[in-house]
Amino acid sequence: MYRTLIVDDEPLMRTYLANNTAAICPYFAVTGVACDGREAMELLQKQNFDLVITDIRMPEMDGLAVCRQIRENSRCEDTAILFITGEQDRASLEEGFRLGAQDYILKPCQPSEL
Repeated sequence: MYRTLIVDDEPLMRTYLANNTAAICPYFAVTGVACDGREAMELLQKQNFDLVITDIRMPEMDGLAVCRQIRENSRCEDTAILFITGEQDRASLEEGFRLGAQDYILKPCQPSEL
């Protein structure tokens, strides 16, 4: 079972992913949920995650900063990162890939995309 952290400032998206990820992807269990990057980093200090699904645009600390800090933390070097975003901001996505994100999904997403 892969431990998954959901990070999104939109309550509906956060709840949808938290409640449906295991049904869509049976090998993934949501073991953490955060409403922004700062909360995500607090959770990452307390437990290990195999996958972080994060929005790019969020208040306080965005998904790019989360990705950067995950890659700088030797404890998290094997953590996979998937961006989920409502914007097709090519520059942000390219920066995310340079920082080590594996892929992205555009909102709204279909269960099959996960």
